[in-house]
Amino acid sequence: MNTLFFPRALQTYWTIGQHIVEFEQAGKMKAEYGKELLIQLAKGLKIQFGKGFSRSNLYQMRQFYLKYQKFQTVSGKLTWSHYVELLSISDDLERSFNDTNFSSNCI
Repeated sequence: MNTLFFPRALQTYWTIGQHIVEFEQAGKMKAEYGKELLIQLAKGLKIQFGKGFSRSNLYQMRQFYLKYQKFQTVSGKLTWSHYVELLSISDDLERSFNDTNFSSNCI
């Protein structure tokens, strides 16, 4: 498996999340009610790029950006799957603790 893929993929997912929040949602934490923003974006991206852009994946990318607003805080040692698991932790302190433990175990 190409480990160089992980940091590049993470940066891509983070950038997509940033675009959704900053441009599609005009900097708001959530899209306006009833807009079905992620569904519409997913349809367009699937047509243009194929698999990997479901509504749930876009939701996770948006959450990834919101939880890690400085990309420098993202560990290149972790995979996207690790981050998806970490995103399910609502408490920031607990997520940070688990992030550190995941990173330490990946060394």
